[in-house]
Amino acid sequence: DALPGGKAELKLGAQVEMDLAAGTLDVSALSVRALGVDATGRIQGRDLLGEPGFSGNLAVAEFSPRQVLRSAGATVPDMADDRALARASLNAGFEASTKSASLTGLELRLDDSLVTGEAGVTDFERQALRFDLSLDTIDLDRYLPPAADKPAPAATPATAAGAAPDASGLRALNLDGRLRIGALRASGIKVSDIEVVVRAAEGLVRVAPIGASLYQGRYAGNVTLDARGNALRVSADESLSGVQVGPLLRDLTGQSERLTGSANLRIKVQATGNDADAMRRSLGGNGDFRFAEGAVKGVNVAQFLREAQARLRGQPVPPDTGANQTDFSELTGTFQITNGVVRNDDLRMLSPLLRVAGNGNVDLGTERIDYRLRASLVGTLEGQGGAEREALRGVTVPIKVGGSFDKPSYALDVETLIAENVRQQAREQIEQKVQEKLKDDVGETLRRGVRGLIR
Repeated sequence: DALPGGKAELKLGAQVEMDLAAGTLDVSALSVRALGVDATGRIQGRDLLGEPGFSGNLAVAEFSPRQVLRSAGATVPDMADDRALARASLNAGFEASTKSASLTGLELRLDDSLVTGEAGVTDFERQALRFDLSLDTIDLDRYLPPAADKPAPAATPATAAGAAPDASGLRALNLDGRLRIGALRASGIKVSDIEVVVRAAEGLVRVAPIGASLYQGRYAGNVTLDARGNALRVSADESLSGVQVGPLLRDLTGQSERLTGSANLRIKVQATGNDADAMRRSLGGNGDFRFAEGAVKGVNVAQFLREAQARLRGQPVPPDTGANQTDFSELTGTFQITNGVVRNDDLRMLSPLLRVAGNGNVDLGTERIDYRLRASLVGTLEGQGGAEREALRGVTVPIKVGGSFDKPSYALDVETLIAENVRQQAREQIEQKVQEKLKDDVGETLRRGVRGLIR
């Protein structure tokens, strides 16, 4: 039969058999056509006069979601890829009763992505959702607005962290599921072999374990959201191992990376609040990091050593002709986070040329940096020769790091450099006088001893 359906036409067809005495229903050769979508299936019912239950299958032939939206009079959103939402199809079995419903043997296709598995509500009254799903591959960026249409994000941590989850919604969540994703692209980042297990009940949400492969390394973590109190409490224990941080930062920011190397990172944090600002202000925790065979870009510590050398000699500062980066074989440290401020006191950078230590603060709320580096020379500055190395022997060169996350600044701390050099020279003079005094005292003692033996 053809029935009017607003702007479109709805067509239904089926063969129906019902046995009231047996309480059964069989709807076969079911077909539905609307808005250019063709669906077929079969429904079987049982115990219709008691506790009714239904089972069957549903198949939706390939269609264009874009065309469906247009046929329904809806606006197709602008997307980065104008070929997105071009193809979709569905195959699934189902079971349903007055208390629960589920999909089994699910095969949902959208463009180049395929979702398989099962999902359902095991208890309507408790709204208990259960799922076990696998997604082969998806590029989420293609479904976002075109780059030119995206509003420029504000340069605040809220941009990265986003808004805090809705605590009231979390309290009502009853969930137990597992999701596997073969390959994912989101915000420019490419991740594979993702597996997530999530459980939620009575205001407590645990997303654990979480695992993924990215940029030649692995991510592992677990996250807990506790909405049982007046304020939402979030805790996370996460780690990266063997991740190439340069390509990761380049894909994440769309700009040249400021740090390269193989990254190993562990962080354990917790925060409390009902909005992103409160979360940042209460953020606390600790962690450690180790980067191997990489570089810090945007700062050339060797040039600061040359500048220090020139200032100590009263000479003009030499021009910076080298690469604006500092290579290292190892970069390590630990950190503490208190009320959204990250504190590090044991930064250690090693290279064949340099030894660098550092300490200071980074305020996540204001995105301001207040840090001090102390560099010393262990090799010979290229093109400078041994005399220049000798001139910097025992001299620690202080470097101030400030500015913001987007625009960090680096400058030689001239005042501290001169003060430390004066103190070093004073120490050397005192040591020299002490040694000369000791030498004179020892000589006089020996002379007296010899005279005594002669007598």
